[in-house]
Amino acid sequence: MTRMLLLVFLAAAVLPGCASVPGREIVVRLDGALASAASRPTIRVDVVGLTDAERQRWDAASISEYWRPESPARAAMGDRLVSVRFGAERAEPLRIGPDDRVWAAWRKSGARWLYVLANLPGGLPDRPGADDPRRLAVLLHAREWPDDAPYVIEIRRDAVVFMVPEQAEPAATRAE
Repeated sequence: MTRMLLLVFLAAAVLPGCASVPGREIVVRLDGALASAASRPTIRVDVVGLTDAERQRWDAASISEYWRPESPARAAMGDRLVSVRFGAERAEPLRIGPDDRVWAAWRKSGARWLYVLANLPGGLPDRPGADDPRRLAVLLHAREWPDDAPYVIEIRRDAVVFMVPEQAEPAATRAE
């Protein structure tokens, strides 16, 4: 009986982590014009998982300060940060798979938001939240789209854009 109770307690402690929502694929890509440009600007992009409280702070923070060398906000993200540098040497998309190690870090921290920051060319002025086109916040697990639909983030010369996942058509409404 004691052994059975011990197994029940162990299962209760371990299973909630196993039952967490799985990750989804995240694709960060340059838009067609940037990807095919003969002279591609260097654009750094960071993908971070944030909690609700962190998102509020980051929405109010300066993106220009974030991209300064040795930024404390950037350094504090540790294993919750995935970075890519697009430019002359790289145009291919960054792909974060559903089983990538960063998903475990995001789950462990309680992240609910996918936050994407881009160091776009042109010296854009700082603006709060969604008014700054260099940042984008998307719920990590939005109910509007199937869990297996990838999130596609497109980097444009003047903005970071979320490409709405395509809905699969119900079988009854498909044209034959």
